[in-house]
Amino acid sequence: MIFLDVEKTLIVNGSEPLSKALNRILKSGTAVIVTKNKKFYGIIDDRHLSRGITDASKRKCLNSCVKPPVLNTESTVVERLNAFLNGHFKSVPVVEKSTRKPVGLTTRTDLLKDFLNMRILPQMMVSDIMSSPVYTLDHTSSVGETKREMKKKKANRLLVVRKGYPYGLISTFDLSTMMLKPKGRPRKSPIAEIVNPDEQPISELLRERVFSIDLSSTVEDAAKKMAAREVSSVLVTKKKKPVGVLSAVDIFRKISEMTKDEPDIFISGLKESEMRFYPYIKDSILDVINRFSKSFEIRNINVHVKKGKSVYSTNVFLNLKRGYVSVSAEDHVLTYAIDELTRDLYKVLERKKDYQKGRRKSRKTGHK
Repeated sequence: MIFLDVEKTLIVNGSEPLSKALNRILKSGTAVIVTKNKKFYGIIDDRHLSRGITDASKRKCLNSCVKPPVLNTESTVVERLNAFLNGHFKSVPVVEKSTRKPVGLTTRTDLLKDFLNMRILPQMMVSDIMSSPVYTLDHTSSVGETKREMKKKKANRLLVVRKGYPYGLISTFDLSTMMLKPKGRPRKSPIAEIVNPDEQPISELLRERVFSIDLSSTVEDAAKKMAAREVSSVLVTKKKKPVGVLSAVDIFRKISEMTKDEPDIFISGLKESEMRFYPYIKDSILDVINRFSKSFEIRNINVHVKKGKSVYSTNVFLNLKRGYVSVSAEDHVLTYAIDELTRDLYKVLERKKDYQKGRRKSRKTGHK
């Protein structure tokens, strides 16, 4: 089971002034959680702040937040993946399942790190899923010029250059951040009246440095770099010249495509009071199965749970294209029994995978 990484953030009451949230957003680059009657209500982030605010101290947080996809502390990896694919948010709020009390945020890079640990990233080159070609514009260009260029090129992201060298990346979402100033640059008041927003230079909107990776790199190499640098996209270069852009969302889309054909899983034996463990069991088993998806054709999975007088007995049965695998485990605590079951299942499948490799190698060399 991969547990949800949660990052602490500022949690404000909806009646508090927007000015309280702005400093946190500028400092963290993520978001602030807004509550109403002590329950989660929405978030405020730098991509969805609207224009036309002249005094943040007089505007309530409740009137400036948006409603993103929401995860809970028991959300599965698939649910987290879908949240980022469906919401276009850099971070997604996490709440307690029963009370809806906010816990914190989880980010795209948090999910990338989990995919790296799970070893289920697409085994392919960055060139297979990157966005290409790379369209560029000078850092002195205005917001209006950027919009027109994006429309002309039918592009959602542009590379900003300065004296011919990469300077930053700007997307259609970044254009909505006109209220906030970039990280690492002289801080001015985040609230300012602009007669014509389209005249604002895009250099004022760039908040992240550009990190690059060579075209000969794998998707896993790119994911490791994004996770280490805490960024959600990298520039792809060939002989130091930009040829594409790879984002965390590009990787998420590919993983989503790969998992659409995952085998059916059927869980039986749970009593009504134990059904809350269903997502835990399903996610734990699939976390193991996904690691061996290229080694075995698994047609369906059956998991059975039986509660005895003092222990839980668990069994998983895999129906493979060639044969089957059955593993059992037990413990006094159901989640511990499932953890032991998944550990043993991993060991069995790893041995079976090594055995198949050995047989294939023997055939090639002519040994029996």
